[in-house]
Amino acid sequence: MIRTLASAFFAALFFVTPAGATELPGDVPLTSAFAEKLITDELASAIGQDGYKIKINKPRLPLGNQEARATKIVVDGLHHDPVSGRFSAVLVGTIGDEPRFELRMQGQVQPLVAVPVLARALANGDLISAADLDWKMVAPEVLSNVTLTDERQLIGTEARRRLTPGRALTNRDVGPPRLVQRGRPVRIVYADQGLTLTAIGTARDDGSYGEPVRVINPDSRIEIQGVTTGHQEVTVGGLTIPGAGF
Repeated sequence: MIRTLASAFFAALFFVTPAGATELPGDVPLTSAFAEKLITDELASAIGQDGYKIKINKPRLPLGNQEARATKIVVDGLHHDPVSGRFSAVLVGTIGDEPRFELRMQGQVQPLVAVPVLARALANGDLISAADLDWKMVAPEVLSNVTLTDERQLIGTEARRRLTPGRALTNRDVGPPRLVQRGRPVRIVYADQGLTLTAIGTARDDGSYGEPVRVINPDSRIEIQGVTTGHQEVTVGGLTIPGAGF
């Protein structure tokens, strides 16, 4: 149940010129989202940068608002301790030139983390370029040990599924570009001790550079395993693939 602003909050009122004030419309409750946005903006202005999430612990919100007129609200006396991550502040509400209330607030400040996100939707198999990326500030607790936090981890990779914009990506969402596609014809290269033979086969797996791929010879129907070495190319035999771990 929405609680009404207690009479104690209206004691010892003082007038503050509401420069940069935000209006709370009449008959609209004072919510956590409204108050946290005010304090977040004030904190960003005070320290000269964005990237913080505010959580108000006291008082409990929302608080009812029975005033029919709009109230201008400013943040006064903001104090932030970066070591403890706590803050205190006072919200001062005025109507016209008349002070209405002084509401003391306490809570926590959490630094946010900038992560690369997609600026547009991508289909499975699309390559990711720098133009496809944007940045988003997120709370650290939403990240995992597989979240990709550096744009260099994304540029040049391939979407492994349909990806939507605006969310943090993980190493399960992207991978190296697939040079071989399952079910497509591939050039089979046999290379060993200076001998090179080629044939055409059918890939049984997708494969990025250096990854193992099974292929079938369409004539003999024999399945062999090779390594992806190029676009629609699989090499078998004694060839060592640089950087592929073979």
